[in-house]
Amino acid sequence: MLSRLGGRKFVSAVSMALLIGLNSALGLGLESETLHQMSLIVGAWILGESVIDAASATNGGKKS
Repeated sequence: MLSRLGGRKFVSAVSMALLIGLNSALGLGLESETLHQMSLIVGAWILGESVIDAASATNGGKKS
């Protein structure tokens, strides 16, 4: 469980959440539309990596 906390997907999700929180708390000046688009990009990347990981696990680690 502890090894998952250092993964790229987890760190990306937490970083995006921190950016959104800090933007509203500190008034960083990023528009909500910009943050929304950034979160969609990070979410799509995480989803894509998850699909790749799942496919790799079912193929026994073989690359296509």
